Amino acid sequence: MAPFSPAGDLFSLTTQTSLPINQIFTAPPSRRGFPQISPRTSRQLQERPEFSMLRKWYTGNYEEIATYKRGNMEAGGFERILMKEFPPWFDWVKPLRRNIRRILFPHGAEGLIVGTPQDPKRLYDPTIKAYDDDAIALIGTEEV
Repeated sequence: MAPFSPAGDLFSLTTQTSLPINQIFTAPPSRRGFPQISPRTSRQLQERPEFSMLRKWYTGNYEEIATYKRGNMEAGGFERILMKEFPPWFDWVKPLRRNIRRILFPHGAEGLIVGTPQDPKRLYDPTIKAYDDDAIALIGTEEV
């Protein structure tokens, strides 16, 4: 059996679908080739917040959206999103979410860093390690 390759699996996903790349992860599951779950049995219907904090991520002008996203990526703003936007059955991936946030939005002397590093390994290697340590290690355990 060939070793697991996230890049290969993502490549397969993006080449075996008729959706544009920007819709692969945003399209409804049935459009991505995943089975449609009956709304009556879906956990997604459990206690959704009436107003999503993430709505401001895509409404308003560029300056408002950028300001709001930056505030949400600060540690306190991010924790509010984890607590209010994600149902309890996603609690097992919270450590992974926190690590990915620290990798993508590190803190420097001036505060939150939102630029992209020149060396892609500064993002790629820590991200793969975070998935290995926080998510993949839990698969097959009782913690998932």
